[in-house]
Amino acid sequence: MRKTWSYDFYYAAAEIIIEGAGEYQDDPNFVDTPDRFARAMSEFFWSKKKIKKQLKKVVAVEFPTSDGKKYDGMIFKKNIRLYTFCPHHILPVALDIHIGYIPGKKGLVAGASKLTRIADILSRRMVLQETLALDIANFIEEKMKAEGVAVVLSGVHDCMRIRGIKQQNATYDTPIMRGSFKKNKATRDEFFHLIMKG
Repeated sequence: MRKTWSYDFYYAAAEIIIEGAGEYQDDPNFVDTPDRFARAMSEFFWSKKKIKKQLKKVVAVEFPTSDGKKYDGMIFKKNIRLYTFCPHHILPVALDIHIGYIPGKKGLVAGASKLTRIADILSRRMVLQETLALDIANFIEEKMKAEGVAVVLSGVHDCMRIRGIKQQNATYDTPIMRGSFKKNKATRDEFFHLIMKG
């Protein structure tokens, strides 16, 4: 992996953490730990510039419905499993993400992998779960010009699972409803029914 300023910073941070924990880097278990840590952090956290560039690629290609007519039903994807880090303790958050949207007047839809890509790209940072939910909904609504958007994030936070109140099975849910999902109860009900469906 090419060394960058962020890699060097993470490498130095790992050395400090190891020393702060009272361990020694000449211990065989820690010899390559700063390098492993730096590479892992570089994978987890992307620069704002890289996030913006990758999001632009996601919406560069759209697909019309097969017969050229407007598809006005819901496009839905559930159980997107991703990980991010909370900005308060820099500990992992495991997320199950469910996304639904209704295409706007253009009648164009994103490819099947795009919803996962959007969520994945936006999660490559230290971010509050509430902010991530809003950012996913905003991107789909604004950039994909969706008529309606629904996003639900269900998170398991290590900051309250392995420290503090130590709640092993507690989940934290952040639903966002926009457009037709917010205005129309039947649309909302369909979305939540699809989430609950086995």
